[in-house]
This record gives sequence, C-alpha cells and structure tokens, in this order.
Amino acid sequence: MIVTMPDGVSRSYTGVDFYYCLGKVRQEFPDVRFLCKGAKINVHPSRMSSQMANGIVAYELRWGEPADEGDIVNIFDYEDKDLVTDIQEQSDYYQGWLQSLSNS
Repeated sequence: MIVTMPDGVSRSYTGVDFYYCLGKVRQEFPDVRFLCKGAKINVHPSRMSSQMANGIVAYELRWGEPADEGDIVNIFDYEDKDLVTDIQEQSDYYQGWLQSLSNS
C-alpha cells in the first residue's frame, strides 16, 4: 500500500493484507486520527476476508454475537465513532470478542 502524505512524500507499506498495512500506517502516525472503519475498535477481518479480499473488507463485531454478512464493512469507508489509534486496543478487543462468543 502506498500512502502519500500532505507534504507530497509517499511511503510504501507491505504486509499480509490491507488491514495489516493500515495498522502499520497507524502505528507510524499515532497522533493522527484515521477516520475510517479500519481504525474502529470493533472492526477486524476474518481469515477468509483477509485472503479473498486482501483485508479490504472486515467485520464490524458486536460483543457476544457471531459476525455475519450484514456486518461486513470496507476498512476505508468513513467512520468517526469508536476510533482507536493503538492497534493493540483493536487486537485486545478482537480477543475479548472471541471469548465473548464462548461465554454466550
């Protein structure tokens, strides 16, 4: 993924999918608030969406509920609610969500 900064400088990010690359961008710019679904605390791709859609689509997860087709979002779509700058928070939420499925 190539990102062009406001000053015109372009940077390239590589990884297993676009969700992972977006995470790398967010790590590099922790003071920037990314207004997209991919920065939302409860958005995470499945293995299948990572492989088949290169991580461009992911699931907007709900605590205690399995994800379904209606939960699929484009990680680059606009979002301004429940955003996090630390990708570890997203990872922690995802792990907690997995646990919530076994507890319900």
